[in-house]
Amino acid sequence: MIKLHVFLVAILIVSCNENDQYQNAPKIYGKLDYLAKGFVYLEILTPDGFEKLDSTEISTDGTFILKSKKIQDDFYRINLFNKQKFSITLNDQDIWLESNRLGGDISGRGSDDIEAVSKAYTLQSSFAIHSSLLRQEMKSTQVQKDSVLLKSLHQRIEIAEIDYSSSLKKIIVGLNGNITAVLLLNEYLPIEPNLEFYKELMPNIESRLNNSWIFADLLDRYQKIIKLAVGSQAPEFSLNDPAGKLIRLSDFKGKYLYVDFWASWCQPCRMENPDLVKVYEKFHGLDFEILGVSLDKKKENWLKAIADDGLKWQQVSDLKYFDSEMIELYNIEGIPMTFLLNPRGEIIAKNIHADELETILYAKGLSQD
Repeated sequence: MIKLHVFLVAILIVSCNENDQYQNAPKIYGKLDYLAKGFVYLEILTPDGFEKLDSTEISTDGTFILKSKKIQDDFYRINLFNKQKFSITLNDQDIWLESNRLGGDISGRGSDDIEAVSKAYTLQSSFAIHSSLLRQEMKSTQVQKDSVLLKSLHQRIEIAEIDYSSSLKKIIVGLNGNITAVLLLNEYLPIEPNLEFYKELMPNIESRLNNSWIFADLLDRYQKIIKLAVGSQAPEFSLNDPAGKLIRLSDFKGKYLYVDFWASWCQPCRMENPDLVKVYEKFHGLDFEILGVSLDKKKENWLKAIADDGLKWQQVSDLKYFDSEMIELYNIEGIPMTFLLNPRGEIIAKNIHADELETILYAKGLSQD
């Protein structure tokens, strides 16, 4: 580690030569405790991507200094040689960053925000290593068919995930809805699995960042997920079947409905179809239906896949591929994507496979026995 007094002397010398335009702007002081040559960049996230604000070459002693004239509620990142990128936020305080190896943890100090980012980064890194080791052990246990040990490993992974999430949420809550809280949410806590946590935070974030494009982006993603969360009413739509007949989602009210977004070109979708056929044959006629919504572009490919896979349930498509209105309406980022609706048209499960679907239908009392 660099001697603190030597590092501070270097800082003072550089500070005396600062241009006036940077006089009141925060500086980022860095120290790499490994041999490294090349440039380090300070970048800011804009709606169009990252934009470089400053760059400097790493000194022979591993130190660097970056400056920014822009201080606002935005996301920034340190880009080391285009090989490692570390997200940060900035305020009017200077910060210090240190790393002991390329790709390793980066620690920060100098402001409450950078220390929170540093803690979250270290927390996530430790969790990733710990969970990876447990999952490797699970693979070995599956080969050995040790069910007792396998169950124990499952429980340990669940406990590790709960502990990680709980610790991370405490860090975020302590930031009181500021830009750094949003940074950590974006980096480490996806919206849907943590919906209740987001609901609690959103009013505070809005009060602080209402005029920020970053908040507008977060709000847009949040509202899309809320609209399609378990318990929500599935958005209505109408599309044509292969014969050109208009089919509405609401036509299936009164039945459990499995809405399956798929396509002939989607191999995971096609691999799932044989199991889905078995579920359909078992529960069809028991207040259960499937509606296939294809993202195909060519009608002949769509019809051939239906025939080849023996899909006997209702199929619809606008044959617009990823220009389909379904993409935005159902926030589709990839397929297969599935929704299970109850007889009132409310979403009760999402992205479940055929075996999970069968279990739920049995639990709902649908059975020919």
